[in-house]
Amino acid sequence: MNLPPAARLQCVLYLLLASLLSDAFATAAPQVLVVDRITSRVLSYDVNGNLIGVVLDDPNHLDEPNALALSHDRTQLYVTSREGDAVVRYDFNGTTASNPQVLIDSGVNGPANLLFSDDGQTLYVANLGDQGMAGFDGSSVSQFDPNGTSAGPDLTGGFASGRSGLAFDPAGNLMVSAFGEGTVYKYNSGTQSFETFIGPESQLAGAGNLLVVGNSVLVPGGFSGSVLKYDATSGVEDTGFGPIFGLEFPASLALAPDGSGFLLGILGFADGTGRIEKYTFDGELSETYPNSSADPNQGFAEASGLLTIFDSADFDTDGDVDDNDLALWEAAYGLDASADADFDGDSDGRDFLIWQQQYTGDLSPLISPATAVPEPSSVLLALTFACAGACCRSRRSGGSCSA
Repeated sequence: MNLPPAARLQCVLYLLLASLLSDAFATAAPQVLVVDRITSRVLSYDVNGNLIGVVLDDPNHLDEPNALALSHDRTQLYVTSREGDAVVRYDFNGTTASNPQVLIDSGVNGPANLLFSDDGQTLYVANLGDQGMAGFDGSSVSQFDPNGTSAGPDLTGGFASGRSGLAFDPAGNLMVSAFGEGTVYKYNSGTQSFETFIGPESQLAGAGNLLVVGNSVLVPGGFSGSVLKYDATSGVEDTGFGPIFGLEFPASLALAPDGSGFLLGILGFADGTGRIEKYTFDGELSETYPNSSADPNQGFAEASGLLTIFDSADFDTDGDVDDNDLALWEAAYGLDASADADFDGDSDGRDFLIWQQQYTGDLSPLISPATAVPEPSSVLLALTFACAGACCRSRRSGGSCSA
């Protein structure tokens, strides 16, 4: 059955916009990026820990890199240069990073970690500070726009003992770990200051990255060789977790690319002896993540920072991307990293777009004009859903959604 001209145009617009949105947010296979502070490289590994390749090798701009962050459109990679007191930005195509730009070289002191706000408009930088006889003296988290300009005054509060890990709690409050004292601070927007949330605890001394999973936060204590789990709202320790202890300076955390647990970067007591271990969410060791290919020189020496890039929209892991996965996304929308339909910390419009790109059937019957997806482009998405709705109505009347 032929469509009326208006409906035909709407369908063409729908398919065009859907294609543009899918292309804009296309990603490579699931991977883990590992920054190596010894070699000043970033390497990429697949879900099984096999080396994919060297993303960047840049000792000219990176001096003891500690952390990575990815822009929300996944086209730019940010890497800290801790000894260089800088943040370097690269163009990222999903496989390699190029065109290094020293984006931030003032206003930071020993940048140890990076975190983008949920809207991708603010880059937070945890400052470890200078190391003296009493340890590191950083006491602030700096704020920048994605282009490197200041986004406001430093966020401060608490003892000057170095600032390391960054994460948002389920309510969206910023948390930062204090390296020297074994404390996790939480930012109070009312008092405009970081206030003690967890600790100080001796087991958390040398605290590294923070990883929020559902309503829990994982905290590694580098000096004690432990990883502990707390309620991210109350700060109460989960004594049923693990225990994980006896490690050689655990530091970095990331979700496992297959969604079955988390990865833990362990620096080792001697240079070049680092490794990555995979644990279940209950704290049970699953496996040691391989760190080299046939050529040992292609592996990492010390995984000082981890970044997992998810892309599979097969949320129910049944081997295909279909309407069941869409139902999981709808149920998880707006939730945090515990959600099945999540790639970037909260189930949102980006996750829908990845599903849309990979869906193997006819999209039009599954999308209604009332579907609310505010990110990443509300205008384009609104047009897309409107076109899809018109196309869907025509199809139910006996038409087709082909142009």
